[in-house]
Amino acid sequence: MIGGTGNDRYVVTDITDNAIELAGEGTDRVLASVNHQLRDYIEELELSGTADLRGYGNGLDNLIIGNGGANLLYGRGGVDTLRGAAGNDILFGEDGNDLLTGGAGSDRMYGGSGADRFLFTSSDFGGTATGSADRIHDFSATDGDLIDLSAVDANASVAGDQAFNFVGDAAFSGVAGELRTAVIAGNSYLQGDTNGDGAADFWIRVDGLHAFVAGDFIF
Repeated sequence: MIGGTGNDRYVVTDITDNAIELAGEGTDRVLASVNHQLRDYIEELELSGTADLRGYGNGLDNLIIGNGGANLLYGRGGVDTLRGAAGNDILFGEDGNDLLTGGAGSDRMYGGSGADRFLFTSSDFGGTATGSADRIHDFSATDGDLIDLSAVDANASVAGDQAFNFVGDAAFSGVAGELRTAVIAGNSYLQGDTNGDGAADFWIRVDGLHAFVAGDFIF
């Protein structure tokens, strides 16, 4: 399939299908219901259906979107945006300063090299237990990685979008909007209380031990 100039859309239903573009021919997207690797000069990949598929970027700044299955998404080079959907997805930003969001399910994220941002929304969290929480494998404050909770309302009982108050490793005080860190079995966990009942409403596992400070987050 050859698109030419303009913003083209390709539907890929077989692993032998290929979309071909040249440089400077618009922003192009592949909609794939099978495993797919983006060819050169194609910017976007969206997986369709509910099968457990793999999606691979290229050296460009890619947008890669998962489907209803358990996906493996790979950014490759460039400044990529990886978005999981339903399913327990694994995201690999690889090279570049990437943006990763797991979507629904218990997801695992590897930023790779560069200053990566791990984005969460209110509907993106896994479970509130060690085995089901969303997981960031390679967070590095030294590399400039950030955990972005700006799309999560820290206090659902108040109109608007409230920001979290990071309290370090202190216990919840019964005030909505607190974010704390805890160490469990050699790994760091972030826990947020959004209703003020003193219990965590979401967990995020961050592999290894981290001395988090407020500057590691976007609220």
